[in-house]
Amino acid sequence: MKVQKEENEGESTLKQPVADDSDYFVEYRLERERSRGHQIQLLREIINNTNSDADNIKKAQEQMYVISNNLQKELEVESLIRAKGFRDAVVFLEGKTVTAVIQSNALNQEDAIKITDMVSRSTGVGQQNIVIIPKS
Repeated sequence: MKVQKEENEGESTLKQPVADDSDYFVEYRLERERSRGHQIQLLREIINNTNSDADNIKKAQEQMYVISNNLQKELEVESLIRAKGFRDAVVFLEGKTVTAVIQSNALNQEDAIKITDMVSRSTGVGQQNIVIIPKS
């Protein structure tokens, strides 16, 4: 488990800085949805292309499954974090790593451990590959 302090907004995955803290979480989700939608569209084009070979179609179908599964897990973990009393959270699952940005001025070690454990159980990702970032 790693807990990082977010110090530089420029390192955010968002294209533009966000003025309001709660908007950060909304904008992040919208950007994630747009990105995933674009990925799925490209995969569908491969699947539906009559010139695609069977191996490429199978890989595209598998990738669509992974994207769908990751999105479901991200939404589940975000809901669980909010259920634990935090105002908001965004979670990004990529391969065997998870980054969770938690709306909080600061996280104590106990909260970070609880969140890491919950994320690990929900995603199957090892605790050493989970990064928790508090964002006020």
